[in-house]
This record gives sequence, structure tokens and C-alpha cells, in this order.
Amino acid sequence: RRKGAQAARNTGIRAAQGEWIAFLDSDDVWLPEKLELQVREISKRKNPCVVHCDAYVFIEEKNEKKLFNTPKLNGFVYKELLSAPGPLFPCILAPKEFFEKIGFLDEDVPSYQEWDTSIALSKYYEFVFIDRPLIIYNIHSGDTISKDRIREADGWRYIVEKYKNDIVNNVGKKVLAKHYSQIAMLYYKAGKFSKAKIYFQKAFLKDFKNPKIISQMLVSSLGRSVFDITIRCYRFLRHLKTVSDTK
Repeated sequence: RRKGAQAARNTGIRAAQGEWIAFLDSDDVWLPEKLELQVREISKRKNPCVVHCDAYVFIEEKNEKKLFNTPKLNGFVYKELLSAPGPLFPCILAPKEFFEKIGFLDEDVPSYQEWDTSIALSKYYEFVFIDRPLIIYNIHSGDTISKDRIREADGWRYIVEKYKNDIVNNVGKKVLAKHYSQIAMLYYKAGKFSKAKIYFQKAFLKDFKNPKIISQMLVSSLGRSVFDITIRCYRFLRHLKTVSDTK
């Protein structure tokens, strides 16, 4: 039975004989200088740390390469990672003992596995960011969009529920509300409208004064067709503003 990527990573971590752990999936690419620059950064530090970098993303379907714009996380960044996702797995270099400390990788996370891992690491250790892309992360068009979106929504929900108390205690209920709103939008895009409605309601209960969340809550209660029209109008107006800003 396939146990998934996290189980495979854990097998590799446990079997590793070296002091440091780095990740590379079979379809991604390290640039030649990646490890050299990361090890050089480590050598400047008195204490071990998690070193990460920016990335290029290659979108196979569009034959397009663009900068990922990884968050520039430096120092103790637990609060930042409770608020939003962080580096991709291939960007990370960290001591093996760090992964042992956090009990290895959570094998039940449906998606955003690197985010979950980064949160766990940041609770104990400092992060250092190298401000240049050192990997190429490939996005393939093999899976259906709907399946990807459901997995994305399930993963975000899993992480938020796992760290819910820490989110509230460290960054507040408003951040939790934003997470719930994001989960709702992901379920909406995946066609899971009943789940989307549940998380819009959760977002509203945590931050009932937020105009965006109020509007999402009200429109979602009017049914899918109204919500679809509203989202299209919002995207059109945002596009017009972007065009206007560039002139």
C-alpha cells in the first residue's frame, strides 16, 4: 500500500547517515549552487538553523517559469507561519536532529505538507532566508483541477484545525477567521459548496466585523448562482483596478 510522500520522506530522514537533511522530489530541480550557498550560510551561524531560499516555479501546462516569491522568513517565525504558508520542501535544509525533535513529518497531512513541517520546526528553531531562487519546482497538469482543489482545501483545513489553539493564542481570532475564509474559498472553487458555506460561517463567527467576511457570508447564503456572479464581478473590478494602476 502506498503511504504517500511524507512517509517516504520520513524513511529517508531515519535512514540518513549525515548531519543535514535536504529534500528533492524526482520531478524538481536544485540549481547547481543551492547546497553550496546554504552550507556557506550555515557556517556563519553559531547555532544550527533552518536555511531556506526562494524558488522558480515551472508551470508545465503554460510552459512558463516564474518566481515563487517565498516569504522571507528570518529568526523565530512561528507566528508568521501560523498566519500563512512558508517555504517549499526543496528549499529547506535543516539538521536531522530537528526532525527527530518534532517527531518526524506528519504523514496524515493531505496537502501543504511543507507548511505543516515548517510550522513544527519554527516552534523550536530559527529560520534563515537566502534571497535568491535556488530550486525549480515543477507543476504538472496530470491531476484534474477539481481533485487538486479538494486536496488543497483539505490540507489547509487539516493544518488550521491542528494548530487552531496556537493560532488563536499567538496571532488571534482574526487570523483564524482569515484561514476559515480561505478554506471556504478553496472548497467553493472545488465545487464543495456545502463545506464552503460551513467555513464562511466559521469565519464570520470569529471576525463578524470584517467587511469581506460579512459579504462572503451573506452572498454564500443566497445560493451558488448569486455567489458565482458576485465572485465574477469582484474579479472583474479587481482586474480593472490592476489595469488602471499600471497606466
